[in-house]
Amino acid sequence: MVVLLLLTGQASATASGEFQSPSWTSLPTASAYNTTPSCPVSIGNPICDVPESEWPAPDPGNPEWDQLKNPDGSWDTDLTGYINSAYWPAEKRPDIEMYAVQKYGYNYQNCSSFLPHYCFLLDAETVGYPVTHTPVVGDLWFSPGECLLWAYSTVEQEAPSCKPASDTDWYMGYVDQVFPDGSFLQSWGGSDTPADSGLELTLFSGAMNQDTDFVPVLPVGSPPPGGWQPNDVQVLVTPTSTDATVTVSSDAPDPVLTITGPSDLTPPLDANGVAIVTLTAGQWTACASSGGSGSVYNVASHCTTFTIPNAGSAGAGSGSSAGDGAGSGSSAGVTARPLARASWHVHQVNGRVSVTASFTPSRAKPTITARAGRRTVHFRPTDQRTGQLTLVATLSPARWTLTLSLSPPAGYSGPKPTDITIWVKHATG
Repeated sequence: MVVLLLLTGQASATASGEFQSPSWTSLPTASAYNTTPSCPVSIGNPICDVPESEWPAPDPGNPEWDQLKNPDGSWDTDLTGYINSAYWPAEKRPDIEMYAVQKYGYNYQNCSSFLPHYCFLLDAETVGYPVTHTPVVGDLWFSPGECLLWAYSTVEQEAPSCKPASDTDWYMGYVDQVFPDGSFLQSWGGSDTPADSGLELTLFSGAMNQDTDFVPVLPVGSPPPGGWQPNDVQVLVTPTSTDATVTVSSDAPDPVLTITGPSDLTPPLDANGVAIVTLTAGQWTACASSGGSGSVYNVASHCTTFTIPNAGSAGAGSGSSAGDGAGSGSSAGVTARPLARASWHVHQVNGRVSVTASFTPSRAKPTITARAGRRTVHFRPTDQRTGQLTLVATLSPARWTLTLSLSPPAGYSGPKPTDITIWVKHATG
């Protein structure tokens, strides 16, 4: 008999914060909340109930945690949340919880009629997660109850006789280990029956894989589940004769500010999105960009051109002009030529990629070039509206870098081209 043990590393004792903008292309960092406990299982003994004393601590950030209040109104801090069978899968895959379940919930297309577990699967498919029949560590798995098949012996059993379409009792768990014969070790938790609640590890036969749905993370470079969110970026500049106060607002987190002119600068923004920069006389352009890789927001940017006047010039407000009555007003010497925001919405169906650019002024011209290795593809325009243009291209399976460019009309300055990466998995058939 071969004995199989789940071995896990030590979890961090600090809060994971994994439900705050979780990655959809990688698994969360191990924490005190999401690390699967060790529990021995073996072929012939495929079930192990984790002792309650070894259950991971409840994660206050998990939306599926069922908290109860004590008679005095305080929150009960015990482990009653493990009664909810959605808690553990959400803890292991916060991306599916936040981008799929929190968006479509437990009533989408009557999914709860197959148990709420099925809603995780349907919601995930709806926002674009792939579904396979081959287990990979990190997948959520889903199966009708009739199709469950334990690994009872060293000889893999015949595939079960089940009818997924007619089985309304779907189950779900998390794939912790996969073995060469296709069998896999999974963890699941919770039940509406207190006696069955808790955390359990089971060893399933690979013979059930054909009737089991597995949901992996998305490939690196994939757009976020459900598509990119709108992103409004604004840059406001208040110059004086010696410096400029630049204020940036952005729907996406962590905007990046660049200032170009007599020299190139990348000043950091404070917590309020403000940077005060000492500049020499001349014409400058401040550009902010955000979104794209690492966020769920569209790539967007906004630029403003302004002038720092020569010291002593009229209206400059410089120290050498003291007493000239100019003061240090924020409008001194300003030539504002803001380039309207350029935002890009990327949509992919197999190998057909469309990008909708929203921009001002309406006379600007967006262009998109895709590159993968030595291959270059130029997107072609298909749908033009005032201030909006859709461009499309058919791309072969590969990891592509899209260069998004906006050529401004006369009298405007343009933002630097922006690169985003997408992964095309299937060719258009």
